[in-house]
Amino acid sequence: MKLVGTVLSNKMMKSVIVMVTRLARHPKYGKVIRHQKKYAAHDEHNACNIGDTVSLASSRPISKTKKWVVEEITKKARVFESGLTGTQARVPTSATTLVQPQTTPAALFHSFAASGLLKR
Repeated sequence: MKLVGTVLSNKMMKSVIVMVTRLARHPKYGKVIRHQKKYAAHDEHNACNIGDTVSLASSRPISKTKKWVVEEITKKARVFESGLTGTQARVPTSATTLVQPQTTPAALFHSFAASGLLKR
């Protein structure tokens, strides 16, 4: 049996955690449902990185949780200069950058008056 999924974690030596997503129809209502499951897989050469798409093959039990082996890396994830991959790296956009409001003397007066620091 073969599975295809995305690497979530590669923090262990010669092991990776892979998220496999499959689609199935609900038996009664017919809606398409996305099922996700995590598998621990053996990565002999420590070649997988977070975000890589890999194919898994079943094997004999290697440990308590590892019963799958990484057969091949189908698609490598993009690695940015910071060393972070795809979903981890966030490039700030104009919508996410903070814009400081202009400070006018009237705005300062009203903020101090509201905080109670200014006594009349």
